[in-house]
Amino acid sequence: MNILVSACLLGVCCRYNGTGEENENVRRLQERHRLIPVCPEVYGGLSTPRPPAERVGDRVMTKDGTDVTGQYEKGAQEALRLAEYFGCTAAAILTTRGFTSSSTQKRAVAALAYIPCGAKMPVFLTLLSPLFSNPFPVITAFYFAGIALSFAICYFAGRGEEELLSEVAPVALPSPVTVLKKLFFYIKGFIIKVATAVLLFCVVSWVLSNFTFTLAPCALEESMLAQISRFLTPLFAPMGLNDWRLSYAMISGFAAKENVAATIVMLMPGGAGLDIAGALAASAFLLMCPACISAFSASCREVGAKTTLIYFAFQLVTAFIAAYLVHFLFLL
Repeated sequence: MNILVSACLLGVCCRYNGTGEENENVRRLQERHRLIPVCPEVYGGLSTPRPPAERVGDRVMTKDGTDVTGQYEKGAQEALRLAEYFGCTAAAILTTRGFTSSSTQKRAVAALAYIPCGAKMPVFLTLLSPLFSNPFPVITAFYFAGIALSFAICYFAGRGEEELLSEVAPVALPSPVTVLKKLFFYIKGFIIKVATAVLLFCVVSWVLSNFTFTLAPCALEESMLAQISRFLTPLFAPMGLNDWRLSYAMISGFAAKENVAATIVMLMPGGAGLDIAGALAASAFLLMCPACISAFSASCREVGAKTTLIYFAFQLVTAFIAAYLVHFLFLL
């Protein structure tokens, strides 16, 4: 998982007094996650060193009485943009605390859920590659559809006290070296996640799919996993997913989206066996359904459990409805 970390905790000398404060506990997170150093104060235009500052009511004031609220707000927006760039919904949600208005923060959290994170790419590939010789145009269309949905949520949620748009950095063609470094960064992060969280999930799924409730070895169709998942199949059948293994794969994404692809490969080595209508409907469901548990936890911390549960229910219901409609339309 991508985690935005205050740069000073990684030893970068960007604190108010010009020093860093390296934290070993934060450093150890690098063994399992990708750490992205950020310093909102510097992003907002403040120098290093600088006078110490603290919140006074709804403003941020330095020790000598200078109002630096604007710089802190700009820094928070830049950190948010960085989180979105690295494709992590949970990290992006955490940075919405930079908005001073709670209503604006809630709008931002609601909209972020529909912007596809990088973890959905291997899932779309797993579902669509068997049906399209070049699935990337279709996947790109889903990514743009997610962005369009986020704009729609912002529009229908009404205007808040603050604007949601932040400054866009100048666009420049990256050098080949930069591209290779970024590619290595993402490949390394993906391998780390597959070797930890996804592997653990696969081990648990394997146990559930090979034993009964009495812990006796059994065939897949008689396993605990099969019996539990069959209760969910009627919900997914209208979108063309009649196999209980696909139902389980869909719900496994609530832990981490990569689990969907891993589950299909593990339980269905011959492939998902979906037609175009079913594959597109499943992709539509994954596009619109609630994000992973990390994003859910981040949302609870930022906007509260009640609001998060309302968002979760709305996203889940609309995801099912959209998937049903997509399946129906492509069967015509």
